[in-house]
Amino acid sequence: MTTYNTGNPIGSTDPRDLYDNAQNMDNLGNGTAPSYPDRLGVERKSWAGMEQDFAELLASSGYQFLGDYSSAIEVTAYNQIIREAGEFWRAAASTALPYTTTGAGMPESGAFVSVGDANLRQDLANNALGSGAALVSMEGGPSVEVAVLNRVIRVTSIAAMEAYSAPAGYVFSLNAGGRSGTFDVVSGDFSTELTADTQNAIYIGLSDNPTASTKVARRRGYETGPVNAFWFGIEGDGTNEYTKIVALEAYVFTNKRSAFFPKGVYDTGINSWPFRQQIVSGLKDYGGIVISGEGKGTTVFSTTSSEGADVLQLNGVKGISFRDLSITATLTATNDAGSNGVSITNGGQDIDIDVDVFNLPGVDKTTYLDGGKAYTLQNGATSTNDFVNITIKGNARDCPYAFEKSTPYDEFRTSVSPIYENIKIDISGRDCWIGASLGAAAATVTIADTDKNCGISVKGTFINCAQPLRLDRWVRADIDVKIIGTKPKVSLFRPFAADQSVFGAQIKGDYYSKIKIAGSMFQADSKLIIGATTQGGGVYGGCDGTEIDMELDVANLDDDAVVSVSSGGNTTKNCRFKFGKNVVATLLATSELTNPANNNTVMLGGNLKGSFSATLTGVSTTNVSTVSYSAYNNEVTLNFPELLGTSNSNFTTITGVPLVVKPASPQSFVVLVRNNEADVIGRMVLEVDGTITLYNGTAAAGGWTASGTKGLSGPSSVTYRTN
Repeated sequence: MTTYNTGNPIGSTDPRDLYDNAQNMDNLGNGTAPSYPDRLGVERKSWAGMEQDFAELLASSGYQFLGDYSSAIEVTAYNQIIREAGEFWRAAASTALPYTTTGAGMPESGAFVSVGDANLRQDLANNALGSGAALVSMEGGPSVEVAVLNRVIRVTSIAAMEAYSAPAGYVFSLNAGGRSGTFDVVSGDFSTELTADTQNAIYIGLSDNPTASTKVARRRGYETGPVNAFWFGIEGDGTNEYTKIVALEAYVFTNKRSAFFPKGVYDTGINSWPFRQQIVSGLKDYGGIVISGEGKGTTVFSTTSSEGADVLQLNGVKGISFRDLSITATLTATNDAGSNGVSITNGGQDIDIDVDVFNLPGVDKTTYLDGGKAYTLQNGATSTNDFVNITIKGNARDCPYAFEKSTPYDEFRTSVSPIYENIKIDISGRDCWIGASLGAAAATVTIADTDKNCGISVKGTFINCAQPLRLDRWVRADIDVKIIGTKPKVSLFRPFAADQSVFGAQIKGDYYSKIKIAGSMFQADSKLIIGATTQGGGVYGGCDGTEIDMELDVANLDDDAVVSVSSGGNTTKNCRFKFGKNVVATLLATSELTNPANNNTVMLGGNLKGSFSATLTGVSTTNVSTVSYSAYNNEVTLNFPELLGTSNSNFTTITGVPLVVKPASPQSFVVLVRNNEADVIGRMVLEVDGTITLYNGTAAAGGWTASGTKGLSGPSSVTYRTN
């Protein structure tokens, strides 16, 4: 306590407070007590108190062993300890340092205090050599450190592990790159598993039981998550690793385990990847496993051959998915066959594909192009396995085909196998020859219309492809295609010499498909080729019941955009067309699309201009005149010239209206007509079949004078809608 203790607030200039402050400073700096009250009565830590706190901190932060007790040991820190009779001592906090022991015995009149078990706890927690587990002994055995180290055997190769004899309970720590892992030695008969595991991915026999009849070293964690390709010694270095990949496939099929391929290029040489049957009998069931990579463009599956080798040829399989990887193939010669990317052959079920494909080789065989298909479904001549629940997603680049499906036409019958059901394709193709091609071989038997079915849908975006869409002899497809073309024809990839044509879509011999086409092309020979092809087997050769919605701009084409093809008298019938714009009017007016006998419907969503030859009937001399028309968004205007003739009947009509401008319901207009040299107000009725009936002002169609001049008097224009 200071002398005056005036209680004045801080900032006081009272001389008494100055005296008390000086006294406080002297106590705090030079006093021996741990604390002193200031002139306001608040306890303040002294310099001596802070030194004591620091010494106690050092004393509790770890110990330094100085040796066994004797005289003349100099102690310079509070965390230094001395051992006497199995007990440890340190300098008391009140002992001034440095201190030299007298040898009179602990605690030397209070200069030292007992440490107790604090030092032991510190040594047990220490990982230095000779500390920790080395201080604890097992009953009748070595220290814990020795026992643990002897049970964990560290090796750097499978061969080194096989050379050991280790009892059950021991552990191997393998440090061998991608094959690294922990292996537990377990008891039991694992001879069957070891024999099947030809690459020692999971099981390793030891030297004292190499057949694993009583024990085996088994990879820890093998039963959870996908197996890693590296466990099987696969390296992904671009070399031929077919044998090791076969071992992986055998393991995942038998155990129904998914597999993961890290970053790398995995090649199987001249062989397709082994996820397949060699000889198809039923479907090989993988049980829903997933084969995945580290990412598209990061993990790559490939083949390298001189005679062509599909990469994933999923021949007669079910219950398997591929994702997060890319596919390519290399052909070292060009005289035999090409290579496909993902080929589902001879049936398949519950297959999910989400991979990219690039740079596939195709071979021009003069009459066809072999291989080069990024994604394809194909069926053998004798297989009866169904194609059901198949999904394909991905991006194809620099391949002859982005997607291709081919089959014998006979297989479209719902009454026979195989069945095609719930097949969904959602892809893009860039710089390919053909975007999507669906084709069937000619039929060999007569097939009724009601017995045709194929449950496949294709959604695609095709960029700079010479032929974005082809359908040849197909049935009930659901197609949605977006076309993007920025290159001239000369720059498009066209590997097949026999077909250098460029078009938006070609649809021949199709039944009941629904097709939507949109986009633009820089150059093409035509937008749409539609019509018939030889079918065989008594099957009708043209398109029947097809629906086409087309909104395609081609920079170098005006009206010459649609080509209608007839084969053997068969053509396009019962079809529904909706064209956006720039559709050729003259061609539509004369093609099989507009023949009333074919029962086609054409809707116009854009600008259309054209003309037709109109014939006046009910006159003695045929009068044929040209009628022009224009249409926009299904609104049509017909522009008639004066159309007169010498009457020989009390009835008169105008014929020749083309399909593209026929109305959906009868249309009636007021027009000026001439009857027996006199002009009167009459009516024109345009029927849904395109026939125009003229009325001379009376309610009935008759009433015309059967002599003199009659017909449409002067130019007339009428406007109506086609829908």
